[in-house]
Amino acid sequence: MRRLLTSISIVIAVAGALVIVLVMISSVATEQGTSEVGREGQTAILAEATLSSASTTQNAAAFAVVLDKGRATGRVPEGVVEGALDTLRTTINEYESRASTLIARLDTTESGTITASSAVFLEEMRRVTDALSADAEVGTPRVPALDTNAYQDLEDGLVAVRDTRVREVLVAAENVGQVADAVRFLVVVVIPIGAMLLLRSVYRRRRERDALEAELEHQRELSTQKDEFLTNLSHELKTPLTGIYGFALALDEDGLDDPDLARELTGHIITEAGELSRMVDDLITAGQIETGNVGFIIDDVEVDAVVESVVEPYLRTGHTIDVVPGECTAEADPRRLQQIVRTLVSNAVCHGGPNIEIFSEYGVGMLSLFIMDDGDGIDESVRERLFEPYVHDGAEPLLAGSVGLGLAIARSLAVGMDGSLSYTRTNGLTYFVLKLPAHKVSRLRERVVGTERGDDTMYDTRKVAKLFSR
Repeated sequence: MRRLLTSISIVIAVAGALVIVLVMISSVATEQGTSEVGREGQTAILAEATLSSASTTQNAAAFAVVLDKGRATGRVPEGVVEGALDTLRTTINEYESRASTLIARLDTTESGTITASSAVFLEEMRRVTDALSADAEVGTPRVPALDTNAYQDLEDGLVAVRDTRVREVLVAAENVGQVADAVRFLVVVVIPIGAMLLLRSVYRRRRERDALEAELEHQRELSTQKDEFLTNLSHELKTPLTGIYGFALALDEDGLDDPDLARELTGHIITEAGELSRMVDDLITAGQIETGNVGFIIDDVEVDAVVESVVEPYLRTGHTIDVVPGECTAEADPRRLQQIVRTLVSNAVCHGGPNIEIFSEYGVGMLSLFIMDDGDGIDESVRERLFEPYVHDGAEPLLAGSVGLGLAIARSLAVGMDGSLSYTRTNGLTYFVLKLPAHKVSRLRERVVGTERGDDTMYDTRKVAKLFSR
């Protein structure tokens, strides 16, 4: 807003400068007429100012008289009346100054008329001031009434002088000539239009610059986020690798002779390897989405089987996940569906509560898969950005143990399969809801950018890349 006001000020200044230049040209070409317009105009303005000053003085006198009547009844202190009297004296002095200046500019006839009526008016004002300056008596006003006839005669004379000068100004302006007419046309029509066009141009350039600055700031933020992402990536990938290496050493040293320990260590290795595989899959899929090369092979998929394949490694390592069979079939890419479910289950295990439940519901043409836990959920301040890539809270990822891509990729893959992925928090429970098309008829088809296979049409995954880049 400040920049826009600055631009408007510049345009106004330029337009004002042009007006001044044109007025100077007009003054040179029509010096006599313009001089007369200025002289008579100043007289009209001075007459109006004198009339205003006389009105102020008359009102000040009337106010002082009213206050004195209040003083006589005991409702107004004497100090208030004295303050009004001081104000009246000040307005009288201002009127005398303006009246003397005006009378000096008038011709003999007008000067005599204004001088006489002004003298009567001042005499009445001095009568009021003298009376109010005298000693006050309780119950008796010092000025019974104010004579308004003196002011009315003065007002009539000043109005006549002002109106006469205004008419003379109008007549002189009409006689300025063709140059003055051209100047008026430029001032009234051309300059405002030019100023509006210039302002529009300035505003458009300002808007383009603001948009460019916003885009640059967005790119800086994106660059910072990716730098933080790369820094965090090395740490997050190192965590499961370190676990795998440590558990493998323990298995080699002590686990071979202890079947129970071996199973426990093997389970830990499988879990860490699964996390590492998930992160690597996220990175590969992110690259495919950004380049528009991600593809989907759509088939009727048994959702329960996919869920079981994802949950089984967690169950073997002692996690409690309650899977409610739904016996539902979704129309999806099995590998992409498994990747989405693996991301959601991993988030629930790592960041949710101790109780996790997975169940599904079938609606008209749509299957809803719910991953629920009783954890604390996501902070409200970042819920709107939950499915954006590289979402971090400061220098840390939004979800610890992730590289900041999992949920963004999961949503993009769901959209790529004509579905959706959402988050909700209800009654202390966290729900991630995956919705996918579900049909009774089994059909196999492949969706790949730039190709057509089987009986299905080409599927443009550029919309997935666009969604991921938001």
